[in-house]
Amino acid sequence: MCSLLSSTSVNCYIIFGEQITAKKKDLIDNVIRKLIWITYRKKFESLLPELEITTDKGWGCSIRSSQMLIANIFLNIHLHNDGKRIIKEINIQSYRLKVLENFYDKPECLLSFHRIVQIMNQSKFCIGQYSSFISPLLAIKTIKSQLPISKPNTTHNP
Repeated sequence: MCSLLSSTSVNCYIIFGEQITAKKKDLIDNVIRKLIWITYRKKFESLLPELEITTDKGWGCSIRSSQMLIANIFLNIHLHNDGKRIIKEINIQSYRLKVLENFYDKPECLLSFHRIVQIMNQSKFCIGQYSSFISPLLAIKTIKSQLPISKPNTTHNP
């Protein structure tokens, strides 16, 4: 149990709703293993038919970082509710894969690199050039605004 009165040199952290007591290296290793990582890709379907750009190496870091941020937010929100694990350990890997399906490098995927670039391109973004971090996040916000709104289930199930 984490304690503010502990006199040891080991710190207590809360990661994904779990109390973890660890040295910094162990803490970092634990966090890294739990994150979804989305990195540069090559040989994906061309972003535009007239441009044969099939890699984001050297210019897609802000888009990939935005995808990774959103993927980990999805993971954290859906796996935990008020700091308590709501999905059994067994289901975590299958849920991670379900989250990742939204980010596949295919134009039809909800939060694909292609779709984000397409939205950014409408705002005078030049494909193949670096963009600020806010541009892909604004594109993701646009994608979200285009989704049909679903009303929360208000029926009470005792």
